[in-house]
Amino acid sequence: MLAYIKGRVIHNDLKALIIVCENGLGYQVTMTDPVQVGEQIELYLAQIIREDAHTLYGFHELIQRALFEKLTTVSGVGPKSAYSLIATVGVEGIVQAILTDSQNILKSAPGIGAKVAAKIVLELSDKMQAFSASKSTNKNQANLVFDEVVEACVGLGFKDKDVLSILKNNPKMHEIKNASEVLKLVLKELSA
Repeated sequence: MLAYIKGRVIHNDLKALIIVCENGLGYQVTMTDPVQVGEQIELYLAQIIREDAHTLYGFHELIQRALFEKLTTVSGVGPKSAYSLIATVGVEGIVQAILTDSQNILKSAPGIGAKVAAKIVLELSDKMQAFSASKSTNKNQANLVFDEVVEACVGLGFKDKDVLSILKNNPKMHEIKNASEVLKLVLKELSA
């Protein structure tokens, strides 16, 4: 089983990368992160073997891969949905959503509906303690702030996927501990 890869990116179509290793072999790795062609990259891999395909999913951190593997144990959550959830919400967001039964956050990812979100919370709530213990209290506090902001924006009629995208892609917001300040910044970006 493949678990790690280090090489140079020779192709990126925003769905998958082709990475060439020093030995000259190229591997196609499913990954949605923006990576430049020519960039050296190191990834942890999850290998999914199906009857009709062998697929590699790439992760920057081991905790992302571990959560991916936990999510795919839930009936109704395939590798594409699990990867989409991690890419959309992030590890901390998923763990907090499961621990606090915030199914709307889980439903913001493509491929995750109400029934699957409920199943994820039900089947994984007791298994998330290991993931939450590995995160700092600052990150947990930021997630609680983000949860409040997402719920407020959804209440105002915005899509939670759009709100989560803004929160995830703006590092300044991770430093703010006041939900009302984060909400003001998010609403400003949503109305732009």
